[in-house]
Order: sequence, then structure tokens, then C-alpha cells
Amino acid sequence: MILESWKQSGAKTKPKLKSDHRVFQSVVAGFRKKLCQRMELPADVKNIMRKPVDESNWTKIEALRNAVIENLQGLTHVELETATLA
Repeated sequence: MILESWKQSGAKTKPKLKSDHRVFQSVVAGFRKKLCQRMELPADVKNIMRKPVDESNWTKIEALRNAVIENLQGLTHVELETATLA
């Protein structure tokens, strides 16, 4: 509507708008809600630490350390269903 009236008026400069893009409030709220939930733990880490008691178990802590190192180094675990896929 603004651009149509601008074209009809013959002005040489484009009319000023609030912004070139419009962001809906629902999108903004959804983005803010997920700010603290972006990082997801890998499955092997979730399987190691299942209970609060596991935080004081040294074997579980060592397994967690090894799992974190493997993830940081980029090692992945892949299970193949058949020998032909290997």
C-alpha cells in the first residue's frame, strides 16, 4: 500500500519503512525459549549418567571422560546390520 502510493506520487526517494523484514512475536518467543536448550547430549553420555548416584562413581566418571574425548575427537560409533554394508 505504501509502495503503491509512492509510485503514484512520483517521488524520487523510496518511503521510509520501520524495517525491511518483519519478525513475528511467536517466532521471537520460540527462539528465546530455546536459548538454553540448544545443546543436546550424545546418547553414549546419556547412557553412562543415568542416576545422581553415578556422579560419585569413579568408574562411571572415567567412562564419561572417555566418551567426551571420543566425541571431541570426532569418533563415531556405527552399527552395521549386515556384513555387506561394511
